[in-house]
Amino acid sequence: MVGRVKLYISALQLENGELLLVVSPQFNANA
Repeated sequence: MVGRVKLYISALQLENGELLLVVSPQFNANA
């Protein structure tokens, strides 16, 4: 699961670095 999350975050980082800043804390809270 963690590996897939990293791939998902990497994809977001490529598309929109600012979006990553919003999504990353949500993943940290769930983890």
